[in-house]
Amino acid sequence: MPKRIFTFFQPIYHWLLAFAAAIVYRFPSRKIKVVAITGTKGKSSVCELVNAILEEIGEQTALASTIRFKIGERTTRNLFKMTMPGRFFIQKFLRQASKENCDWVILEITSEGAKQFRHKFIDLDALIFTNLAPEHIESHGSYEKYRDAKLSIARALEKSPKPNKIIIANTDDKEGEKFLASKVRNKIPYRLEDAKLYSLKSDGLEMMFNGEKIISRLRGLFNIYNILAAANFGKVLGISTLAIKRAVEKVEEI
Repeated sequence: MPKRIFTFFQPIYHWLLAFAAAIVYRFPSRKIKVVAITGTKGKSSVCELVNAILEEIGEQTALASTIRFKIGERTTRNLFKMTMPGRFFIQKFLRQASKENCDWVILEITSEGAKQFRHKFIDLDALIFTNLAPEHIESHGSYEKYRDAKLSIARALEKSPKPNKIIIANTDDKEGEKFLASKVRNKIPYRLEDAKLYSLKSDGLEMMFNGEKIISRLRGLFNIYNILAAANFGKVLGISTLAIKRAVEKVEEI
């Protein structure tokens, strides 16, 4: 098949695969809450922090990220060498999480996955945007197409039938406001200034969040952003600051 014709039909092929997977596994995201995390950097760390916060209050979680796949107490390393395996895998994962009575699925979504419609037919409850850097552009053709692939996840959140949808975005990043322009009820910006006084140490960091000091074993300025993303997610769900603090402080180097 000539490349020009293949390129034309490729989006249709990916869409049909995503639709078929959702049908086979009976649209499992309709029965479970799903938070997606996207961005150039920090996705996997934010996934782990969100997971820790939800588990701290007794929620049953499932998690699919670059690092691992987890449903309840069972966890396996991600050996696929890709963040989002094919659509049938993700829909099967969601179905299994629902069958095992998980309350939340934490899903890392990449621009490449979005480009191939791997996020289609996943009804999102929330989206966290970490940052956008000019990386992975070669597979998209331009920075603008890379950004638009990320923004397509925000549009998927807009179209989701779930109530009380949430979007959380890093507004120190120049693209953050574009994500917050999404038509959802709860829009939560975060920026470094929100950490108030903070200090970086060789063995971790200290920062303030919502009046509480958090002492974390995570290192580096970027992890302050990651903690702020996850902590604001917990806050908008009504989770107490003390529970958020306890959860974050339990997370070791990722």
